[in-house]
Amino acid sequence: MRTISNIRVGKPQTTPSTPAHEPGVREGNELGSYERQAGHLPDGRATAARSTGINPESRNPIDPRMPNLPPA
Repeated sequence: MRTISNIRVGKPQTTPSTPAHEPGVREGNELGSYERQAGHLPDGRATAARSTGINPESRNPIDPRMPNLPPA
């Protein structure tokens, strides 16, 4: 442990020359991510599973003709 400005710091886990993005790591905004997420329908609509993972089936409308207004 070193002390810098009265703060104890440990050994750094990386170096300044390390790249910020590693190849092969998927990003949330890349193409195709939207279709694979739970609660997103192919026609652009959403279900309650988009907003909550806790019993989403009970948070959808009772009548299928009703619009789905997911929480949040």
